[in-house]
Amino acid sequence: MPRALTAFAALAFGAIGSAAFAQTEISLDDVPSDIIAKAETTVPGVTFHRVSTELEGGVLIYEFEAFNSAGQHVEVDITEGGAIQEIEMEISFAQTPSAVKAALDEVAAGFEPDYVEYSVREGGRDYVYEFEGEHNGRQLEIEIAENGRVLFVSDGSVG
Repeated sequence: MPRALTAFAALAFGAIGSAAFAQTEISLDDVPSDIIAKAETTVPGVTFHRVSTELEGGVLIYEFEAFNSAGQHVEVDITEGGAIQEIEMEISFAQTPSAVKAALDEVAAGFEPDYVEYSVREGGRDYVYEFEGEHNGRQLEIEIAENGRVLFVSDGSVG
């Protein structure tokens, strides 16, 4: 598990919004310099290739996307006030903790995700693994907390 990301996020988080409503891609030139600086210090060593905005619970969120040196997707969401809302990083399935793998197997036995993401949320208190891929002829999206609690399954069921 990416503990450096976890440790940083636990210290850096602020306000968290609710469900997103609309996303608009913008130019990096249109992002306030303090927000860009926050993104760059949160995820050092990457070059952001895309930034968008969305309104979540009445708060403007800047969503920065990049790829790390290993070619894995990285995203950091920062509020207009400069608080880190969420950090997401693509990881390999092998990096998934055993409690999370066991929960995944209970929800979708034999599921081999095409994409795995580690997400730090809720002020750095929630560590969530997100899985996407095809299983038994249907696309699945599953979210499981670090402790193995199932948070979301794309068909709406939760554990």
